[in-house]
Amino acid sequence: MAAVFGDYATTAPDEVTASMRYGVAPTGPPFPPEVAGRPMVAVNVTHVGSLADAQRDSRPFRELRPVLDTLGPQSYLTMQRMNDEYHAWGHRNYWKGLLLTALHDQAVDVFIEELAKAPGPTCGFGLMTIGGAVARVPEDAMAYSGRDAALWLLTEALWLHPAEDEAHFGWGRAAMARLRRFAGPVNYVNDLGEPGGNATRDAYGDAKYERLVRLKRTWDPDNVFRLNQNIQP
Repeated sequence: MAAVFGDYATTAPDEVTASMRYGVAPTGPPFPPEVAGRPMVAVNVTHVGSLADAQRDSRPFRELRPVLDTLGPQSYLTMQRMNDEYHAWGHRNYWKGLLLTALHDQAVDVFIEELAKAPGPTCGFGLMTIGGAVARVPEDAMAYSGRDAALWLLTEALWLHPAEDEAHFGWGRAAMARLRRFAGPVNYVNDLGEPGGNATRDAYGDAKYERLVRLKRTWDPDNVFRLNQNIQP
């Protein structure tokens, strides 16, 4: 699955955004009883083209004969609600992301090893395809950096009780420390998680960061907009 998804990330047409998650299968529908509570790999494919093109472009995953196949036409609203329960209000979260130019076998090994150590069943790793139109914008045209990345990697930990905070924080930090060597030098600023030190500068790169400082000094010299990955004027 990882090899197929890695290749797909660099060859899929612009109409497609695909994601892959390493996690634990929930108990209950739509998952069959024989996989509930067991490690799983799940793939989602969003296609905004014709049904015929969507069927063609999802074929590489269907040919792997998944245990559960739910791919099919649905409304945008239905798609938006798919993870409402997973992201329900009241969950405690640790999320942190990296940008990858490729999916290395060693990174997949880390997913599997760290998932075995996870402190709870709603911990996992997600990958989403980028590329396409994003990659065709010149790197220095906008603040967003890492346009050569093929994949966006997210480490996710969700839990309910404050007593479990340190176990989940520790797991997320350790996993990201192991995965960092597979990532590019810049990052997606919204997924820094804990942006201490020079993390915000590093997310943009020096040249873009200095441009943003100049903009900040011009338009927000008092740093009114500061509840963010902050750029000091």
